[in-house]
Amino acid sequence: MTQRTKLTRVAAAVVFSLIMGALLAFGGFLLGTYLWSHFGPAPTDPDDTDALLCGLFTGGLIGIVGGTTLLWKFWPRATTEDPKPRPR
Repeated sequence: MTQRTKLTRVAAAVVFSLIMGALLAFGGFLLGTYLWSHFGPAPTDPDDTDALLCGLFTGGLIGIVGGTTLLWKFWPRATTEDPKPRPR
């Protein structure tokens, strides 16, 4: 693999992982906020910061784990091919 191709694949893996991590974090934020508002204690004020914090924590955790997993999965690996065949 040439250096230019590998650099392009690394950049694509990083950008893809960042985008998917952000989408996963947003989905986790919505999920955490929903779960807290439905299964948590009743809110005492209209601005329920506990649900917001739960959503931020859940979204951050899902985003970091998902982004790291995708980066690990799509990172270009070194080839294990032998450059010249061994004589028999």
